[in-house]
Amino acid sequence: MRLPWLLASNLRVRWFVGVAVGAIVLGFGTFGAERSINLVIKGGYWAMLVLTAFFVRRLYLMAREAWLARGDWTVREWLRWPTALIGICGGVLLAHEPYGFKILMDEAMLLGTSMSMHFEKVALVPMRGNDLHGAFQVLNGQLDKRPLFQPFLTSVIHDVSGYRPENVFVLNSILTFVLLALAWRLGRRLAGSAGGAAAVLMLTGLPLLAQNATGGGFELLNLVMILATLLLGMRFAERRDEGSLEALVLSGVLLAHTRYESVLFLLPLAALVLWV
Repeated sequence: MRLPWLLASNLRVRWFVGVAVGAIVLGFGTFGAERSINLVIKGGYWAMLVLTAFFVRRLYLMAREAWLARGDWTVREWLRWPTALIGICGGVLLAHEPYGFKILMDEAMLLGTSMSMHFEKVALVPMRGNDLHGAFQVLNGQLDKRPLFQPFLTSVIHDVSGYRPENVFVLNSILTFVLLALAWRLGRRLAGSAGGAAAVLMLTGLPLLAQNATGGGFELLNLVMILATLLLGMRFAERRDEGSLEALVLSGVLLAHTRYESVLFLLPLAALVLWV
């Protein structure tokens, strides 16, 4: 009996359920298959840009709030041994395996999408091209089934440094240290500094993680977004403010755009929001 009462009495819950139903209708019942594909091709890059910009803005505001409060974390906390531990363990992971494309089908398709996002701002995998008067021209492409968040981030690096296939290795190298930092943060929250150190060391002992850290796939980003969403969910459950809710929802949506199966994380995220 509690859920109907919530729907009747809480305007926020009514809006939340209404938006969810509207998203399902819009996503599965409004457009046909061909038009949906065209919308993703033409609008996928811009959707990722807007979502990422809002997420980065919210993280910046949260970091500034924590800096001013000095109660959540401090610079001095990170300048001591956790930084050294994360740096050494990240270096071990990156030195353990040579850089290279490991899962050839996935990584080539993701890289191709990032190239189209960089040059044309469309979500297409180039399938055929030719050298025309000394310039390589892409003649046609197709929409890949893989989500767009990782190719988008790779395309941002292309925008900064120019297109190079190796830019995806730069992205995954950065994400390796971000993953270890988030693991330390989560372990510290659950079991103190010893728990944070144990989380970092256990991740460093996974050979498969080292393989993905020096590859071109989306597994590192998926792990980063899982931990980020978990930490933001804990923050929202504790604080119950609008800023924490915004960060959690944006993180969950970006996680769903990272790997196919990660859309399932939206179910416990929605349950958490309704519970709070």
